[in-house]
Amino acid sequence: MTARQWALLGGLAVLWGASFFFSKVALAELPFMPVIALLLGWLLLGERVTGSALAGMALIFCGLLAIDGRPRRRRRIAVDPRARSTPA
Repeated sequence: MTARQWALLGGLAVLWGASFFFSKVALAELPFMPVIALLLGWLLLGERVTGSALAGMALIFCGLLAIDGRPRRRRRIAVDPRARSTPA
């Protein structure tokens, strides 16, 4: 790797690490990390994008979606607060 590539990689590492100080930013960008890593590796380091790399990225993305922890939107049912339920 050239000095320029090392400098860019170091700068990206600093920016990525700094993003964890902003938790909402870090959580928002988490699902996109595999895509960003693949693109930056291709652009900056000249890595080849292979089918196994794309499959690995898809697998990581599915895993991140599975452990995301954000509640899914549920349909709300309007309930009259004055109505009382009686035990059966």
